[in-house]
Amino acid sequence: MVKIRNSLFFAILLVLLCSARVEAQTVTALPPAETAVVGRFARGPIDLPRRVTASEFDALFGSTTPASYPAELQVRQFFANGGAALHVVRISPEGALAQALLGRADELTGLHALTVASDVRLLVAPELSMVGAGEFPALLGSFRAFLEPRRIFLLLDPPPGLASVSAAVAWVQASVPVNASSCAIYFPYLQVATSSGTVQAPASGSMAAVFGRNATWVSPAGTSFPISAAGVSQGLTTAEIDALATNHINPVRLLSGQVVPWSARTLDREDAEKRFIVVPRTVLWVAASVERSLAFAAIADNAEPLWAQIRSGVAGFLHGLYQQGAFAGSTPTASYFVRCDPSTTTPADQQAHRVNVLYGMALLRASEFYINVVTGVTFDPQRVVEVPVLRLRAEGGELFLPFPTLAGFGYQLASRPALGSGTWNAVGVPVNGDGSWQRPVLPQSGGSGFFRVEISSRR
Repeated sequence: MVKIRNSLFFAILLVLLCSARVEAQTVTALPPAETAVVGRFARGPIDLPRRVTASEFDALFGSTTPASYPAELQVRQFFANGGAALHVVRISPEGALAQALLGRADELTGLHALTVASDVRLLVAPELSMVGAGEFPALLGSFRAFLEPRRIFLLLDPPPGLASVSAAVAWVQASVPVNASSCAIYFPYLQVATSSGTVQAPASGSMAAVFGRNATWVSPAGTSFPISAAGVSQGLTTAEIDALATNHINPVRLLSGQVVPWSARTLDREDAEKRFIVVPRTVLWVAASVERSLAFAAIADNAEPLWAQIRSGVAGFLHGLYQQGAFAGSTPTASYFVRCDPSTTTPADQQAHRVNVLYGMALLRASEFYINVVTGVTFDPQRVVEVPVLRLRAEGGELFLPFPTLAGFGYQLASRPALGSGTWNAVGVPVNGDGSWQRPVLPQSGGSGFFRVEISSRR
């Protein structure tokens, strides 16, 4: 039993197993452009992700001097360019910037606070490139190690003060690995109007909003994607545009009074197949959606009936994308394929209670497939349930109780006023575990109370 502030307590209970059966399954598309920002703000809860609209951001985190806070400036650009809502993580204002940005995995601080925000697909971290030149490569590597397994795309900003295209190219070549396919960067800076005058700001917040307005397979470049800004920090010649694009830095131009992104490349200068933003963004989003939807397999036997369900669900999902124009092929067979059978799931996989689905998508050219494998768990009578820790926190009159879930088990939050006696009352609705985090938020009441998570097998 752990005591936390405001005289609140928590407990965890493992409930008896119950039976369930596998039914027809589909793949549910996750939100493709849920955006998070990590950085220092003037105020607000620290290391607690809050999904906010523009007005909610003002109330919780906003200041009257946004130019003093690079992260706030990007948030305001996100909303100015049509962004609806985003997850804000305010990092510690104390200590070294690099340490505060990365945080600690065991304490869910800094970047690691996003562990509980399972649906995030885009990250803006304006101060990442503001750490010392000697710290940046290692910090970027740590960010990528966190983001890439979670299938999150990073919109990286150039450091402040780069005075020329050649300086931007030199910084990327010296600081960013050549295989950074899940990252993109824009140059030059935008001219952004604030209450205290016009300031220079990178384009990550603006581009996150542009990404969010369009499907992942739509290339976010050209005059169809104007950015709300007063101008750019410098004009570009044709040779400078070519130099930026050649080095996978996306140029930002002022054309006919509009500021527009003029390229849509990732920072991968090694693999030609990953050089366009549409490829990794679509691959990451599809994989995240398929992986989450495979949770049902955790209560199924690893055999052909399950494989057939997986093939049907994934093929149905990809066919829906094909009908929306996501793929280059003019026929389904030239656009995508799905396999889940003994060729993908071997006897060794079956013994280990894992199932593999292999699929391909023609993202740029018909019948040329980007191939991916997603693995799910299948029923294992010996699987030990992971008892989640309720990381209860009181903030602003509310209780936050995030906890992870495991595929194959059901979860019910319950509470009662005293630990030793009384009835446990269900809080909210039960959920089926799928590997994501649940993030219940409750009104804070006075006195003492206890919370527990009741866990049951779905089979």
